[in-house]
Amino acid sequence: ETNCFMLDVKRPGNEVIAAMAAKDVYIGRIWPVWPTQVRITVGTRDEMLAFRKALREVMSQSTAGLVPAPLSPKLAEHPYPHLS
Repeated sequence: ETNCFMLDVKRPGNEVIAAMAAKDVYIGRIWPVWPTQVRITVGTRDEMLAFRKALREVMSQSTAGLVPAPLSPKLAEHPYPHLS
């Protein structure tokens, strides 16, 4: 059993991570052996709907050159606001 899956985005995963974060959707990291795959943690129904919407938008445009920014202090302190 798991609460995550790997998604091959067919482009540098870090660029997709950065583009998703710009839409306030935070997805997991990549592994060096899988540079085009990102880790997706399964969330609530509403979170997954927001993920799907953001992913469609991100994948329909270029992500070339985007670099993930550090997490905001608020998100770093409380990464799971729905559990608070």
